[in-house]
Amino acid sequence: MPKPKGWRRSAYQMQQKPQAAPPPTPPHIEQASDLDNPLDNPLVMWSPNPANVFVEAYPIGNGRISAMVFGDPYLERLQCNEETLWSGQAHSGANPQGPQVLRRVREAIQVGNHVEADQLATSGLTGHPLGVGSFQSFCDVYIEHTTDDDNDEITSYRRELSLDDAEVVTTWSRGDTAYEQRAYVSAVDQVITYRLAAATAEAVNVRIHLRRESREDSAAPEHNITIVAH
Repeated sequence: MPKPKGWRRSAYQMQQKPQAAPPPTPPHIEQASDLDNPLDNPLVMWSPNPANVFVEAYPIGNGRISAMVFGDPYLERLQCNEETLWSGQAHSGANPQGPQVLRRVREAIQVGNHVEADQLATSGLTGHPLGVGSFQSFCDVYIEHTTDDDNDEITSYRRELSLDDAEVVTTWSRGDTAYEQRAYVSAVDQVITYRLAAATAEAVNVRIHLRRESREDSAAPEHNITIVAH
């Protein structure tokens, strides 16, 4: 697998001018009966290439937090989401005129004036504001793999999603070193987990970047990243 041009630049620089991506490639689906899990012939989706666009990435999640895993062995991307992140500001949506309007709606129904009852209910019993904000993507986490030898090519690449374990596993070799990364979301601990391993410990060398398409302040004191949006 040849290196993408300019992959050694930072994640921020690489994402400033997105290029037109090729059409998505349908993933392979196979019976992975040799995998170590309790089900017979569990389904596994896999691809021999990293994801180029969002719809090619493999999803992981637990119903509250989630991520799309792109599987790039040079610049991995985890596009993360959390269910409570919406645009706008917190509000109850309650209509203070509701109790009074409800009485008038009932009176209109009792006398057979259903049109008036409908109009009153529409204007006085619906929440305020009528619309809600837009769901927001939480952030992109970029994991930039670095190495002392820039000439090593990627071989034996495979990216797979186990539909039984809800885990994305990406494996590849770079030069003589084999790598494996695993990502899944824990329902018990409510965390997105990412693990990178290599045949030798010194082969694991990464830079981690965080980016969000919004106005925010971020800081990383004591290895903890904090984002405050405006």
